[in-house]
Amino acid sequence: VDWGGGALWLLAPAMALSMGLSPLQVGMLFAARQIGSGISHLPAGFIGDNLRKRGFFLLATFWCVAVAQLMASVSTGYWVLVGFLTLASAGAAAWHPVAMGVMTQWMPNRKGFVLGMHMAGGTIAEIAAPMLVGLSLMYLSWTQVLQINTIPTIILGLIFIRLAPMV
Repeated sequence: VDWGGGALWLLAPAMALSMGLSPLQVGMLFAARQIGSGISHLPAGFIGDNLRKRGFFLLATFWCVAVAQLMASVSTGYWVLVGFLTLASAGAAAWHPVAMGVMTQWMPNRKGFVLGMHMAGGTIAEIAAPMLVGLSLMYLSWTQVLQINTIPTIILGLIFIRLAPMV
């Protein structure tokens, strides 16, 4: 779920060229991403503390990201694009407090380790995404790259359908 943030650094200029966006509009894409993240952290933390079947919530976050990114990839209007990117970011951000709560519950004697591993995975995604997206944009449109970038999230969503009842 962290891939999208790193991908946007390279997708945004391609979106700007394709859609004729101003620098302000590109900046608003990044602001929308942060707004989506910001508004979902606190409610997700509350849900993580109070929901018994957290696996289904985590499953929903994968599908929220995947569907929103796919819809963003076919958006023809700027504000529709902003809305779907905001929703994708909210889904990605909602994953974190709940997943961290689950991991620390499963490994109470290794909380620092599991949180560090969780954060390291996100960092790897944020490093790899710009490089792979940049390479992909040499050959494909931003819409195609965004669609391809959704594939890992869809795969994880399909895997998590089976895992969700256990979380």
